[in-house]
Formats: sequence, C-alpha cells, structure tokens
Amino acid sequence: MSVKCKNRLKNRYEIITQLGQGGMGSVYKARDEILDIDVAIKELFNQSKQSVEQFEKEAKILARLTHPCLPRVTDFFEEKGKNYLVMDYIEGHDLEKILENAADFLPVRIVTEWMIDLLDILEYVHSKGIIHRDIKPANLKQSSSGKIILVDFGIAKIGFNSMTNMGATGFTPYMAPPEQYTGTGRTGIYSDIYSVGATIYYLLTKTLPAESVMRMTGIELIKPGQINPSINEEIEKIILKSMNLEIKSRYSAAKEMKEALTVASKSSISNSGHIFRREIRKF
Repeated sequence: MSVKCKNRLKNRYEIITQLGQGGMGSVYKARDEILDIDVAIKELFNQSKQSVEQFEKEAKILARLTHPCLPRVTDFFEEKGKNYLVMDYIEGHDLEKILENAADFLPVRIVTEWMIDLLDILEYVHSKGIIHRDIKPANLKQSSSGKIILVDFGIAKIGFNSMTNMGATGFTPYMAPPEQYTGTGRTGIYSDIYSVGATIYYLLTKTLPAESVMRMTGIELIKPGQINPSINEEIEKIILKSMNLEIKSRYSAAKEMKEALTVASKSSISNSGHIFRREIRKF
C-alpha cells in the first residue's frame, strides 16, 4: 500500500503532501507529532534485496555526515512491507525549478556562488570516502538563507576503489560522465566533478549538454559561451575542464575546482558585491 493511501506512519508522522516521485520511490512532507516539526519522508518502491540494502546504506551514509548543508537522518523504519527514511525537511526550491521559472539566463555570479557552496559540501563528503554520483539541479535545494543543500544520496557509493552495489546502479542522462554509463562501477571523485560541470553548464545555458556517451562517438559539446554570451572565458574553461571525457584531464578534487571558481568569480564581481549577496536570496 502506498503512503498516499494513508495519513499516518509509525503512529507518529502525519503525511501533509507528496513532494516528488521518481523511479525508486516517493518523498513526502510530514509532521513529526512527537517533536512537533516538519520532516521529509522517503518511501522505497522496489523491495528487492539489493534495493533495500542500498536504501539502508543511504540512511547510514547520511547518518554519519554532519554538515550544515546536508539533511540529517532522524529515523529509519519498516512498516507494512515498505521501508521509510526520515530526514530534515528543507524549505525552498530546487535549482531545476528555479531554472524552469527563470525568464532569462540565470546570472553567472549567482550560479558561480551556488557551485562554490556545492563544491564545499562535496569536499566534505569526499573526505568521508563517499561519492554522491547523482549531482544535478533537481538534487540541489536553495534554503531560505540562500545556501545550497545537497540531497538524495540514493545511488551514492562508499569507497573510492570499491565496486558499485547493484542496488546503487543508475545515472541521470546529460549529467553523468562516461564511466557511469559503463556499469563497471569505476566511478570516483572525478565522476562528481564531471556532474558539477554539467550542472553549471545547464544552469547557465538553460540547455542540456550533449550526453557524455554521445560525445564519445563524435558528437561535440557546444561551448556554453556560444549559448550564453555572458559566460566569461574563465568560467567556460572551468566548465569544459570539469566535463572532459578523460578522467585525468578533469579537476582532481572538489577543492581544486572550488578554488578555480572562486578566483574566476572574484574577477567578475564589481564593487556592488554586497548587492549580489542580496540577489541570491531572491530566487
């Protein structure tokens, strides 16, 4: 039975509304009646052994991470044959929705600031031996304070040299690097770096980049500056480097890419930088 058919879970969580649904499950906004706070509850559809194991792994991954821009796990349980993960509820919109509602290209400086925030989060996540493997605008929420929150560790992997759990296979077309399509499991920090570059590309151009596997057959990646002339040369170089098909030609770490973006952003910020900070909170 789907949670949509009932209003309460664990005699504690009152379902308020459905926030989203994907191939693996649904996410709901609910009220924790014991703590008197709103929470997000993720419901797993596929109850195969591999999927349940990966779902449990996602809970354990989030439970061991403590970062102000990551949701905390507050509960994990099974009820009537379904598995549920309870997390912090993040008020705000994801960057996919923000982009859809934008009348024009998003400002380069704002997107750059968002991505610096994201790379700071990834620097922490990678330091814990975790690869997210699904960086994309829909998994990035802007909080009420303007900060970026990284969500959905559903296909994350623990260990840089480990093979991918079969329950964690998957990718988002246009955002995924070529090594993630092969199914060999040889993904790593460099895979998240590629996806950050693809995310910047999409946010600044409102155009999905050519899929990496298609690029391997000869399809060219249109330079982002050709689509959006406001993208300066420094930012374009960073995007193209991070999206290089060759792993060794990308940035070696989130910190390296963050430092490059920070330098590039400073060169484009005028004396009205204080206005820029206020602009971020308008989205």
